[in-house]
Amino acid sequence: MTVIKKTLLAAACVSTLLMAGSAIADTSNLVVTGDVTGICKFVATPPMDFGQLDTSASANAVKTSAVTYKCTAGTKATSLSIAGSTNTATASVSLVNGSDATTLPLSLAWTTDTTTAGLGFGAVTPISVTVTGTIAFAALNTATAGHYAYTAAMILMP
Repeated sequence: MTVIKKTLLAAACVSTLLMAGSAIADTSNLVVTGDVTGICKFVATPPMDFGQLDTSASANAVKTSAVTYKCTAGTKATSLSIAGSTNTATASVSLVNGSDATTLPLSLAWTTDTTTAGLGFGAVTPISVTVTGTIAFAALNTATAGHYAYTAAMILMP
């Protein structure tokens, strides 16, 4: 058999195999989907520490805490609830003395930023909300000695 015949025979065999392979091949499409839900998450909730409270004070004791959060890109927070508040702007709670269980009224106030859309959860600046705590001087004037504390649950809604 000559070289030309061998080459033609080999080409015919390869061509036949290729046609046979394509004759049994099949194709399909893989559909890939996913959903992104807009969420907001707290980044930092610094403690509100009044330190030593002056029971002889003639002015209210006032402290703040800069709470920060991030939201999914394009998502805005719709409300921030603290200590079960229903009006999302103020809450009245009581600090409890760990020694004798007496209480000290505390008013919390804040403004939820409902206009700033989140930029996502990467290396972006978080959104900040200042929470202000006020203890009336009249309540301080009658407080018993001890360490007072309260833990306020916070809920952030996108």
